[in-house]
Amino acid sequence: MREKGRHTRETHKRDKGRQAGGRGTHHGAVRAEGRLLIPRCEVIRLESKFGPQELLVGLPLGYNADTKQKQDNNNDSSGHQGRFPAIIIPDAEPLFFSVYTQTLRAMKFYDASTPEMVVIGIRPASKEPNEALSEYWEQAKALRRTHFKVDPKKDSPYLDFLRGHVLPEVKKRYHLTTMALVGASLSGLFALKVLFEAPELFDDYIIGSPSIWVASSSIVDVESALSKSGKEPFKTPKHLWFCVGGLEQSMKTDAVRMHEALKSRKYKLLKLEMMVIPGETHHSVKLPMVHHSLKWLCKVHRVRTTCMNVSSS
Repeated sequence: MREKGRHTRETHKRDKGRQAGGRGTHHGAVRAEGRLLIPRCEVIRLESKFGPQELLVGLPLGYNADTKQKQDNNNDSSGHQGRFPAIIIPDAEPLFFSVYTQTLRAMKFYDASTPEMVVIGIRPASKEPNEALSEYWEQAKALRRTHFKVDPKKDSPYLDFLRGHVLPEVKKRYHLTTMALVGASLSGLFALKVLFEAPELFDDYIIGSPSIWVASSSIVDVESALSKSGKEPFKTPKHLWFCVGGLEQSMKTDAVRMHEALKSRKYKLLKLEMMVIPGETHHSVKLPMVHHSLKWLCKVHRVRTTCMNVSSS
């Protein structure tokens, strides 16, 4: 009974402290439309042609918005002097929480020099404060069908939203350096479209099990047309990390073929890495994808920071 009482008091204190953090604060927790409680997270609501959207912004422990400087105990870990790399996740629900918790704490256990990152997920905004989870999932699935499961040869309103609203908003609010785009399955297909059509938007691309089969695999034609232009499509260095589950059958075949096609182009400014994760299906591959891709991204950041320090010295 004593143990239970102590647990209840601690839980009460913790919840009270979280509520004190309020919406849009840096040091408490934020409740988004009555559905979500996340420490050190802000929620931004944006209007779009396809309904209101929410940006979930997970801030690193060293983020200090007032001074634009990192806290002293993290002052030298990234070399960015108060500015942070950012990860953008267009389809927030499957990946945001895994990516944010990994960047917040877990990656430090593997390498103390791991840079802190701002993690930003995009998802449909709730229409009602206490909307049922099943209703929300229907909204999320509708978004995927409408804006990700489309012919990559056609214009994308979602790409316009990302370029014209999301990126300007987060760059205005937060102190960011490089940008990484993360997509899996249908949003992985979308990430390929961004890489081919608007590569300047991001520095790094993490793509897991992309749905290349959509629209009769027309993304393959998009890549082929890009290569036939005879020009280097990338004006600045880009890094691309591909992964797919070893048990994904045709999707594994598609992903490997896309990787090999890009590799054969020998683009000077595109660096590629591919991982087939053994024993994983399309549904089970996402968690190991987060772990391996973030380790890769941390390596990219370390190399980039070293090159910046050498060039400035």
